[in-house]
Order: sequence, then C-alpha cells, then structure tokens
Amino acid sequence: MHEDADRDQPTDPGDRRAAWRDEARSLHEEARALRGELSAISGSLLRLEACIKSHLEENAKVLPVLEDLVALRRGSQIVLPILVKIGAACATVACSLWAAAYWMRDHVKW
Repeated sequence: MHEDADRDQPTDPGDRRAAWRDEARSLHEEARALRGELSAISGSLLRLEACIKSHLEENAKVLPVLEDLVALRRGSQIVLPILVKIGAACATVACSLWAAAYWMRDHVKW
C-alpha cells in the first residue's frame, strides 16, 4: 500500500515543493472564502441582534398597556354579571310598577 502512495508523490524535491505550494495556495483560497462567509454571517447576526433589540424595546413600551387591558378584561368578567343582574332587577321593578299603574287605572276609582 505504501508503494502506491509513494508512486503518487513526486520524487524530485522541487516537484514536492511545487505540489505543497499549490496545496497551500488552494488552502489559502479556501480560508479567504471561509473568512468571507464568516464575515457575511457575522453581519447577518449583527442585523438580527439589532432587530431583536428593537423588538424588545417595542415590547417594553407595549407591555404596560397590555397588562392594563388584561386587568380590564378580568375586571369586566367580574363586573359584567353583576351589571346584568342589576339590569334585570331594574327591569323587573319597572315592569312591576308599570303593571301596577295600569291595574290601578282600571280598578281604582279616582
């Protein structure tokens, strides 16, 4: 197996250096390409961080209002049934008075 690997390698030291130079050149090109990709990813991350920060700042402004709305909703769930019962009681009293007035008009002599 070593014989096959040795056959692929140039025997002349100058040829070996040229092969190493070519490989080093290709590795440097790959490293440059990776640096470019890393730079693009880093820029994207910075934009994402700015977007998240602005979102959190907006959230901080909206949060107190949202908490007030939730408290109002919870309060209305308690108050609404009470108001409905009071309204029903008022309607019952008003209808009873109205019926009593008509009954008195027909049955009581003035």
